[in-house]
Amino acid sequence: MIELIGLTSHVRKHNIITYLYKIKITFANNMKPNIFLLTIDQVRADRFYGPKKTAITPNLDNIIKKGIFFSQNISSSDQTGTSLASIFTGKYPIKSGVTQFNFNFEFTTFFDHLANLGYSLYSSVPDLSILQKITKNFKKNISYIYGGTNVYPHLDDQLGNDILEQFQNNSMNEPWLFFCHLMDLKDPVVWSSEYDDPKFGETIFERNLSSLDKWIGKILENIDLKKTIFVITSDHGGYIFPKKRNLENSIRKFSSLGKKSNILETVGKKPFLLSMKIARRILQNQAKNLTPFERRNFHLARGSTELFDDTVKVPLLFIGYGIDKPKIISSQVRHIDIFPTIFDLAGFSLPDSTIDGRSNIPLLKDEPFDDVPVYIETGSRIPKELGHTIGVRTSKYKYFRSRINPLENVNLYDLEKDPKEEYNISDKNLIEKMETILSNIVQKSKSSKTHEITEEDSVNLEDELRRMGYI
Repeated sequence: MIELIGLTSHVRKHNIITYLYKIKITFANNMKPNIFLLTIDQVRADRFYGPKKTAITPNLDNIIKKGIFFSQNISSSDQTGTSLASIFTGKYPIKSGVTQFNFNFEFTTFFDHLANLGYSLYSSVPDLSILQKITKNFKKNISYIYGGTNVYPHLDDQLGNDILEQFQNNSMNEPWLFFCHLMDLKDPVVWSSEYDDPKFGETIFERNLSSLDKWIGKILENIDLKKTIFVITSDHGGYIFPKKRNLENSIRKFSSLGKKSNILETVGKKPFLLSMKIARRILQNQAKNLTPFERRNFHLARGSTELFDDTVKVPLLFIGYGIDKPKIISSQVRHIDIFPTIFDLAGFSLPDSTIDGRSNIPLLKDEPFDDVPVYIETGSRIPKELGHTIGVRTSKYKYFRSRINPLENVNLYDLEKDPKEEYNISDKNLIEKMETILSNIVQKSKSSKTHEITEEDSVNLEDELRRMGYI
């Protein structure tokens, strides 16, 4: 300040303004917030927050009360890699060209933009090829094995302590970004024995969510939220058995025994997943007098022709830096909006004018905000194929159909009158309107990048799928 006073008597006015501007920029650079992005595999929105939730999650409940929670956040896909890529690029998969299997080409992510802004990048992700590629230039990645074992890695199995160590040792250079993708809610068992009790949730999924909440609390204890943007979301939702069943329980116990004895380690998850499919099929056939919504929870997997909210409506929670007033927002938002919102909170300009996403900050300020539709698509289990179904969701309607033939697999639901999507309506005029919206998004977002999966990539990816038990 003394130096500045001295300057006022020796330099012209515009030089003072220039000097002050440089001070402002320097101060802003020193105040770049840290960013923690946590994605939890397969969390559907209605089991994270709301009347259907039976998990006991005091830490998540507390930060929802203190943060910004978007209750109508829609994923771009029901498949992990395709969905996460839309978050990282801010683009729909039809525009970025990045899917679960089509990623071995050059594309720019928000991680790249943050690195250019001086961020140090850290992560903890499974050994999925797409995530390993995206994080390969990160300063450090706590990688864990997802395929090739009969169980899913989880926080109680040392992974949580490895992640905490990053923060407890103050070993990360600020400003930092830490991206973490967790598999804790995946079958086959309740990972923490102390949470394998009905008081922590009706289903195995929710008991694992109760257990995961404990680790959310531990992570938050080691993070300064005054200078950190903390974001929690999911890649996609999933179908959840209503309650534990005897037949399913027996198979889970078998899998748990396999874990302890290493019997199944050499053959991966396939025996367990095959047994689970048989069990679910038997229970599905035994189930009577169920509504279409209830019956979907007995599905064997996310379908290649369905895009119900069970699989694409996921939680989105922001807390920390830049969040001055807690709020629950019911307006529809999209996965592709996550990083534009982070950048807006941090005071950064968007680095790419071609992205499909936009900042949701106006919703925090109760400013006018147009309701925009979101493009959605199913994933594929065949490396050289795209998902069979594409669609669009507005705040009022859900429409999806065959990717190839607009007249096949046509589904239209009134989300206001039929939020469970049980009654496919055949309103030709409305179908035409929704098809026009979908077609416009497809044409506008069509990827300019052409990339063919090589035969070598296809073989490697099929091996990865086989180790994960999908084929």
